[in-house]
Amino acid sequence: LERRPDMGAWLGENVFALVVRVAGLEGLGLLVALVAAATLFVVHSFALRRTQDEAAALLAAAFAAACSIQRWRGRPDIFSILLFFLMLTMLEWPAGRRRRFGLFGLVVLWMNLHPGAIVAPLFIAARAFGDRGLRLAADARATFGDAALALVALSMTPWGPLESIELVRLTMATGPLVSEWRALWDQPFLDATGSLFGAQGREQVLMLALLGFVLWTRPRRRLLIDLGGLALALRSVRLLSMATPVFVSALATVARPRRRPLLLALAAVLLIAFPIAERWHWYRKTAARGDSPFVALYAPHYPVAAADFIADHRLEGRLFHPVRWGGYLGWRLAPRNRSAHDGRISLWGAERAAHMEDFLEPARREALRRELGFEILVLPPGLLRREEEAALGGRWLLVTADPVAAVYVDAKGEHAGHNLDRLRPR
Repeated sequence: LERRPDMGAWLGENVFALVVRVAGLEGLGLLVALVAAATLFVVHSFALRRTQDEAAALLAAAFAAACSIQRWRGRPDIFSILLFFLMLTMLEWPAGRRRRFGLFGLVVLWMNLHPGAIVAPLFIAARAFGDRGLRLAADARATFGDAALALVALSMTPWGPLESIELVRLTMATGPLVSEWRALWDQPFLDATGSLFGAQGREQVLMLALLGFVLWTRPRRRLLIDLGGLALALRSVRLLSMATPVFVSALATVARPRRRPLLLALAAVLLIAFPIAERWHWYRKTAARGDSPFVALYAPHYPVAAADFIADHRLEGRLFHPVRWGGYLGWRLAPRNRSAHDGRISLWGAERAAHMEDFLEPARREALRRELGFEILVLPPGLLRREEEAALGGRWLLVTADPVAAVYVDAKGEHAGHNLDRLRPR
């Protein structure tokens, strides 16, 4: 599946590249922490206005942290989560120019930072139904106008109005191949690696508890926004934070002064079971290798199936993928928005092998730290025609392909001899 360079999250990825170039991984970690803190502040303020209870607002912030912790890394998703909650805050403003142009500017920024902005017009239109179930609110006409302008804002990208449609098509096509885009219940109580009650298993338990809580309280304020967010959260782990609005609405029906100790206790449980446990897990893994804990916050884009193939076959080498999939060149900003002159960008290599431990067996880490002479090229299937492969002088050999990526190996690499005999096409 071919994608244009920097498609979708071009601004977010370039922000990360610039931060890493200027301040290194520590700067990237600080950026992630600041965006996460801003998200919690916005959620707390939003929930406090809705519930009029400080303990309930703190619990809502803890819930948002539990739902967002898997995405709070060096990925443009962090901007999408923050801007989603900012959009909900703006929807509380009275109808008028301030709200209309505020939402327009927010969606333009959101669409360039992360393609998650494609849901914005739907949530804005849902606001037209107000607090009376499915009955239109008094300002419904103005709200539908806001939604129409937000739809126009989706086209305000360097590639024009077809960008949103193309992103939806690519996401739907690749969704079944990416674990975090699968429905939350595809693997009951198992995470992507098959571990019982891993990260995704805990999130499923959290969603079960949320569903029970919502059925018990039966909130009716902002009904369509709440149900839409809940449906998207159940559809994908990446969208889990969108369940926060329905949780806030449910909290608003039960928040009472005498229940504050219970709400604060639940907030502490959520913080310990999700964000604190997650970050402690990453800290222990990185500290055991002597690396900075900030490396755990960096999660680059790559073809999942190709990475699995390389891990399964214990290949030693540099992994490359083409410019159209984005990425970084080392830890520095590459020419022309991180695009290497030869059309490839280094994703793995001796410099960064230690940061990719999630997809490599521990025994292979030290081997990858050494200077490697065996190259692996990952391309969209069909990108190289047969005559182009022949023109390469037989250097690149196709070893496996799937609907997302084709993996080639360098037959003339220094270490190619003892690697090629391990390859078995799937």
